[in-house]
Amino acid sequence: MTDKPRKASSSAGRTGVRVLLSIVLSALILIVGIWTYRYLVDNPAEAPRRTPEKTARLVDIITATTGDYPAVISVMGETIPATEVQIKPQLSGRIVWVSPSFVPGGRFEIGQEIMRIDPSDFQLALAQRESEVLQAQSQVITAHADLTTAQRELSIEEGSQKVALREYELLGEDIPESDRSLVLREPQLQAAQAGVESAQAAIASADAALAAAISRRDLAKLDLERTTIRAPFNAVVMEKNADIGDVVGVSTVLASLLGTDRVWVELAIPLSDLRWIETSASSMSSVGSHVQIRNSSSWGADAYRDARVIQILPQIESESRMARVLAEVEDPFAIAEKNSHLPKLLVGSYVQARIVGPTIHGVIRLPRSVLRDGNVVRIMNEADELEIRQVEVAFKEPDFVLVSQGIQSGDQIVTTNLSTEVEGLPLRTADGADADTEVQTAAEVSE
Repeated sequence: MTDKPRKASSSAGRTGVRVLLSIVLSALILIVGIWTYRYLVDNPAEAPRRTPEKTARLVDIITATTGDYPAVISVMGETIPATEVQIKPQLSGRIVWVSPSFVPGGRFEIGQEIMRIDPSDFQLALAQRESEVLQAQSQVITAHADLTTAQRELSIEEGSQKVALREYELLGEDIPESDRSLVLREPQLQAAQAGVESAQAAIASADAALAAAISRRDLAKLDLERTTIRAPFNAVVMEKNADIGDVVGVSTVLASLLGTDRVWVELAIPLSDLRWIETSASSMSSVGSHVQIRNSSSWGADAYRDARVIQILPQIESESRMARVLAEVEDPFAIAEKNSHLPKLLVGSYVQARIVGPTIHGVIRLPRSVLRDGNVVRIMNEADELEIRQVEVAFKEPDFVLVSQGIQSGDQIVTTNLSTEVEGLPLRTADGADADTEVQTAAEVSE
């Protein structure tokens, strides 16, 4: 019983010592923390200050190169007929034959038969007119025979008069003046002369009658030829308005024909670009500005047709206030064998056109995207800094500009869009960025 109280007292003493030690340690840690905090507050660490370095902007550049480039005008246009006609008969009648090609889209060469009108009446009329010509020719022959007879009788009478005059002189008798003309056969001579003149007049009348008969015959022959309707030029049928059995008159439209040798493309051109265009009508030596006609939606991106500017129309469009120019395309439907590989240019098509104007010498061709408002470009100069320059543009294309002044061959043109454009802004290219990275890596290794 004496050992149990002793053990309990010893255990309680050890517990109190541990608590006391814990309190002392906590107090020491708190004191050290407070002292450290106050030391750090009273003695703050100062980091070394560095001057901020300028960061060069990474940009893309192109090198300016001087060259000779044509002024190319890109516009839109519409294909219109160069030759179009409505065929009408020159006489009335019933159609008795049509060509198998007489259908919309059918093609005819110049002079080829399209249709025929019943020729029966005109054949009869021609036969009658030819008969009249024969009769008139017979009258001419008769009149010439009469003239020959009259001239012979005149010659005989002239001989008889000479004989009478010689007999009169041999007799030496005085004859009254009233009888003298009878003795010398003057009335007979005058009658013979009148007969010749009458025969000559008859010939003139017969010749006139023959000429009139020939004219009537030729007209009848022409009417007979007109019963055959022929193509007036190389053409394709646009509309068919008549067929076999129809009775037609001179006001009947038989068909609409479109010429196949050439078509026109009417182009809308800004007035400011007219000075770059040359027409074939401007001079005898000019062939007109070359034009490339394209229809990428129908022909593909690479196919095109060649054309030439033939005329500038005298009136501008009222709505767009643009000038109108005519370009001519030969063999638009690619009929000729040499053009069979070319696409067909159909009338009414909307097309793109590139008009190639005169060559501009000594200019720099740049993408239009590098040109800023006010004809400004950005240069990366020899100090690798941004330089802003005003340039003079000689010609503007849809995607490019031709610069004549303000930059020189070899200048580095900045193509990258910059949020800040300030003169002297440091710039670098992709090649320069790689070099900077190598220099920085070498510096870090040396440290």
